[in-house]
Amino acid sequence: MCQAQQKQVRKGRSMDIVYEDKRIVVAIKPAGVVSVDQPGGMPELLRQTLHTACIRTVHRLDAPVAGLMVFARSAYAAGELSRQIREGEFEKTYLAVVRGMPKADEGELTDLLGRDKTRRMTYVAEGPGKDVREARLRYRVLDRRAGCALVRVRLLTGRTHQIRVQFASRGMPLVGDRRYGDAAEADTPIALWSAGLAFRHPETGEAMAFELAAYGAVSGILYRIFPRRNWSVYVTLIAAMIVGRLVWGCVQFMMAGLQHTVFDRSLFLAGAVTNALPGILVQIILIPILVITMEKAKLTLNGTR
Repeated sequence: MCQAQQKQVRKGRSMDIVYEDKRIVVAIKPAGVVSVDQPGGMPELLRQTLHTACIRTVHRLDAPVAGLMVFARSAYAAGELSRQIREGEFEKTYLAVVRGMPKADEGELTDLLGRDKTRRMTYVAEGPGKDVREARLRYRVLDRRAGCALVRVRLLTGRTHQIRVQFASRGMPLVGDRRYGDAAEADTPIALWSAGLAFRHPETGEAMAFELAAYGAVSGILYRIFPRRNWSVYVTLIAAMIVGRLVWGCVQFMMAGLQHTVFDRSLFLAGAVTNALPGILVQIILIPILVITMEKAKLTLNGTR
C-alpha cells in the first residue's frame, strides 16, 4: 500500500505535489482555487507545474476548501477512477470543525439534497423530486471544546456542498462557512480540510492511501479551538530541572557543611531541598509558559509555508 505523510510533500512551481506517476497525480488544492478545468483551476496549475498536457479532474472539492485531491493523467485513468467513485470503491475523508455538539460521538447522516442552480446553493429536500438525490456520510467526533466539535467525516456519496449542508441543516454549521452558516465570519476561512484519499491505482490495481494533516489557515483554526500542548516535553523539563536544582542544592549545602565538624544527614537533606525549592517553584510556573510559546511559534511557522 502506498502511503503519504506531510513531510513527503514536494513543492512544485505552482503546486504542492504529494505523489505522481505516469497515470495519476495527488496534490494539495489551495483554498480559493477551483478544482475543475477552468482558467486558474487545478488542472491548469498542474499542467504548468508538471509540464504535461493531460490532467483530468475525477472528483471535486469546493473552491474555499483546501486539501488532498487526485487527478488523472490519461483518459483511461480518468475512466477507471470515475468508475471507482460511482461504485463506492473510492474513499474520501475530511476534517471539519462544526459549531454545536453532535448528540452521538459517531454516526451516519442521511438526507435528500436538492440544488438551487439560480442561487447556487444546496438544500435539504422534504421528499423526492427533480434533481433531488440521497446524500450519506459517516462522522466521528474527535474532540469537543468551546461549543465546537472536531469531526472526521467519510463521504459515502459525493453531492455538492454535502458536508456543509448536512451539518448546517442540523444546527451545526461549519466554522467559517459564510454560505450555510454565519455570514459575519468574513475573515474566518472555512474549517474543512480534505484529509484522506483511498483508492486503487487505475493501472496496477495497487491499494493506495494518502493522509495529510491540516496546515496553514485550517491548522490555525484547529489550534485556536482545540489546542494541543506537548505535555511530555513539559513533564520531562520539569523532572530534569528538579533533579538539577536538587543536585545544586546539595552542592551548596555541602560546601556550607564543610565548616562544621559534625555532619548530620537529615539536616543535610533538608538544607538541600530548602535551597532548591524556590528555583523549582519558579520553573514549574515558567516551563508551561515556555511550552505554550513554542507551540504557538511552531503554528506560526507552519501557517506561513
